[in-house]
Amino acid sequence: LDPNIFIIYHSHNIEYLLRLKKNNFIISFLSKFFEKKVYQISDIGTAVSKFDQNTLKKLYSVKTIVFSNGISKKKLKILDFKKYIPKNYIIYFGSYSFFPNKQAIDYIIENILPMIKKKHPNLKLVIVGQDLPVDLIKDNKDIYFYKNIKKEHLNFLIVKSKFLLAPMFKATGTKLKIIETLMLGSIVITSKEGMNGIKLPNKSTPPFIFMKKKEIFNLIDFVLKKNKV
Repeated sequence: LDPNIFIIYHSHNIEYLLRLKKNNFIISFLSKFFEKKVYQISDIGTAVSKFDQNTLKKLYSVKTIVFSNGISKKKLKILDFKKYIPKNYIIYFGSYSFFPNKQAIDYIIENILPMIKKKHPNLKLVIVGQDLPVDLIKDNKDIYFYKNIKKEHLNFLIVKSKFLLAPMFKATGTKLKIIETLMLGSIVITSKEGMNGIKLPNKSTPPFIFMKKKEIFNLIDFVLKKNKV
């Protein structure tokens, strides 16, 4: 490498940990090898949270600086979404091809939605993103899927929802969907992993955080009683 080049590597996630969950051994091994090399040749390597910083230290024996994720206020513009949306719904947004999103969406559809429908039959699920398999929501009238919509329309759907439900499990990095939703003043129900690296000022809309999966339903009931369905 040219000694005059100063390299800064800004990491949004720890790629090796994502590949370890999603891909086979060879892909995850190569990801770990090359990610370590990138950090080693960089003059400055970053992590998005103290949690990731400590993880990188353990994995690669490298020192990083915390460079927190943030959201431009320009991305918080809201524009009326002209398509039909259900009256009462919860929302999740993100590409299904990104493994943490796949995990969360599958868990909501298979484990959470059928249970909460028993108490709240009028509640629907809105999913926004791409790569969602048609078979996953086929013939399910409780799920509305909107693909590749404008950010301003997504913000509208977030604000109109009862809450963002984000059961993130063993996910690395800070979650932009959590930050965006909170900055829009909307309610978030998420796991402690979903809040990794996110620090809130006292006046922020409080997220509802569950430590165990069985706590999800109590939090959902509490929020829906405040926002009657």
